[in-house]
Amino acid sequence: MHSDIFVCFWTENHLSALHKPYLKLSFDTVQQLIDVKSDLLHVVQRNQEKFDAAEAYESIIAGKREQRPQDFVDCIVDLREYDAPYHVRFAIDNDVRCGQWYDVSVSSTGLMLEKRTDLLQRAEVHVCAFDIETTKLPLKFPDAEYDLIMMISYMVDGQGYLIINRELS
Repeated sequence: MHSDIFVCFWTENHLSALHKPYLKLSFDTVQQLIDVKSDLLHVVQRNQEKFDAAEAYESIIAGKREQRPQDFVDCIVDLREYDAPYHVRFAIDNDVRCGQWYDVSVSSTGLMLEKRTDLLQRAEVHVCAFDIETTKLPLKFPDAEYDLIMMISYMVDGQGYLIINRELS
């Protein structure tokens, strides 16, 4: 399975946002995708700032011919689908659906998923959520060095459980 990024390029016909050229980059590992994404995010930000500055400049001085970029990297203005979490991308690519039954096996060639068609009853979906309430400074995240835990609770399939509940004075 490959991880993909779609790279959007700015062109002379940049007034029409509907017809932007894209380049699909595929990677063998998620780590390769993350490394390239990290580099490209800086490029996109830099190019977008240049594009915004050039657009403002062109509105002041009309009629000046646009300079062509020296490198294709200077044309990258957006990334698509790079922010989809790996497990979501895996589920989409492999048509894995919540509530379906699958036989899962691993071999030297990779992961094998086979949808079970003999099981008609959908799998029951279980939801688990937890909540931790702490003291903290305004607009800051809690710090374990000095913030106190007031409450810890969790909920499984609509049934709540209180683990710790403290009254602070």
